Amino acid sequence: MPEGNFVLKQRFIHMMPADKVLWEKWLALYSQGWERYEYDVRIGEGITVSEEYPDWGKDLARLLTQKRIDVIAYRQGIPWIFEVKPQAGLGAYGQLLAYRELYRRHFNYAGPLELAIITDLLNPDERFIYEKAGIHVFLV
Repeated sequence: MPEGNFVLKQRFIHMMPADKVLWEKWLALYSQGWERYEYDVRIGEGITVSEEYPDWGKDLARLLTQKRIDVIAYRQGIPWIFEVKPQAGLGAYGQLLAYRELYRRHFNYAGPLELAIITDLLNPDERFIYEKAGIHVFLV
């Protein structure tokens, strides 16, 4: 029998071990009221390689270079884009801003959209920047 909650962990197997720990903590604290979760959501176009490559090579190049959102969760029908990152800094801030724009373009979506960072450490200046931009901060 697998250790821990095997079914829960299988839903986000793409996450690095430290990311999984943060996500599991977040789920334990905040999972009420969410309608569903989507993991490892690919957005953007990725790269296009030369026509001389076989179809499988072209597909692989695109898939490997598309951006991937850690988690999209829905609350009252509104998508929330989550970046899960230990010791998050401004790199994760930039990722979230980029994901918002790519999500809107990729899904032709103009409705409400929330951004959130889940982390274990964020210095006060960075927290100020996140919150100033309307990004929800979850310290777990």
